[in-house]
Amino acid sequence: MIRQRLSATTTGPWVNASALTALSLLLVTGCAAFSEQTTDLQYTPSDGAQGDVGALAVRNLFFVAADAEGAGSLVGVFLNAGDEDLDVTITSDNGVDAAFDVPAGSSISIGPDGDETVEVDPVDVVPGRTVPVTVNGGEASLELVTPVLDGSLPEYADLVPTASATS
Repeated sequence: MIRQRLSATTTGPWVNASALTALSLLLVTGCAAFSEQTTDLQYTPSDGAQGDVGALAVRNLFFVAADAEGAGSLVGVFLNAGDEDLDVTITSDNGVDAAFDVPAGSSISIGPDGDETVEVDPVDVVPGRTVPVTVNGGEASLELVTPVLDGSLPEYADLVPTASATS
């Protein structure tokens, strides 16, 4: 009986300390097992809106304008992953009404330096706010909350319209 008692008292603290250390390590490192990995999160890697409607992918769609009273340009990329050409229309609450064709298996860009130009005068929305834009691609449609940016960032400065435009 003495032997068991000595054994329990001499190994007990070490067993308790080891168990406490193992439990602490499990709690500290186990948090990652229950946390969402940020590299798995999908996000828009730009300032514009994005979405998919059927075979049409809309990427980095945004308006750029100096102010609400001035002209604004719609900027973005449309990709057609389908086997047939798509008739695309774009409408918005601030007066955009545009139509163009996106050939099968290719893309077009819209903007001042793009394949198509879509401008509205006035843009009628203060930069920093958003505009709902409806994109119809084929027989399906998609509404995107599209930001209005100004030319304060160097990459957008050349995209701000300077003269009066028509939608």
